Amino acid sequence: MLGLSLYENIIMGLFIEQMYLPMARSSDSSIAFFVFWLAVLLTGFVLFNIFLAIIVDTFVEEKRRVSAAKTVPEELSDILRSAAFDTFRRFGSGKGLFLGYISDAELRDTLKVPPPPSAR
Repeated sequence: MLGLSLYENIIMGLFIEQMYLPMARSSDSSIAFFVFWLAVLLTGFVLFNIFLAIIVDTFVEEKRRVSAAKTVPEELSDILRSAAFDTFRRFGSGKGLFLGYISDAELRDTLKVPPPPSAR
C-alpha cells in the first residue's frame, strides 16, 4: 500500500473483502489446507530439533563434568584410608585409640586456622 494516498488506503481497508473475494473463490482450498499444515509441521519439527539440540548439548556437558568426579567407592576408600591413617598416627603418637578428644592447637592445625590474636 505504499505510494497510495491516505484516502485510497482507507477505501482499500474498508473494502478489502470485496477486492480479494474473486481471488479467494478461485483458489483451491485443499491445496491451501495442505500447504498450511505442511508449514505448521515443518516449523514444529524445526523447533523440536532445536529443543533436542539444547537438551543433548547440556547432557554431554554434564556427562563430561561428572566423569571427572570421583565415584562413591573411590570417595569411600579415601575416607576409610584417611580414618585408618589417622588412627594409626594417633596410636603411634601414644594417644591411644581414644578419638573423642582433640586439643585446640591440633584442631587449629588440622583446619589451618591462624592462632587467635592474643596468642601471637
